[in-house]
Amino acid sequence: DNGYCPRWDDSWSIPITQKEHAVLTLTVYHDDGSDEGVFLARGSLPLVACRLGYRALFLYDENEKRLSTCPTITCHFREAVSGDPVQKAADIKRLERMRDETKHLVG
Repeated sequence: DNGYCPRWDDSWSIPITQKEHAVLTLTVYHDDGSDEGVFLARGSLPLVACRLGYRALFLYDENEKRLSTCPTITCHFREAVSGDPVQKAADIKRLERMRDETKHLVG
């Protein structure tokens, strides 16, 4: 148990219908045995500003001041592929096209 650099290895799949209005907010609590826990930090990211890949989400205290002791959570963002076969084929082609268009950025 490393309280200074915890790792959750958890993933979520969240369907988003209006990306231009969606905001991802992660709130970190310390589990002190109570029902609610103790608030530690919060970070928010408008999804229109989110790019695929690993991103650092800056954390802020209850007064919205950026934390200096544990300033970020590292998140990995990726687009999920639909379960519908027709949409899945279109999603795969779109993701392959994005990969090909950004290949030169990866060295």
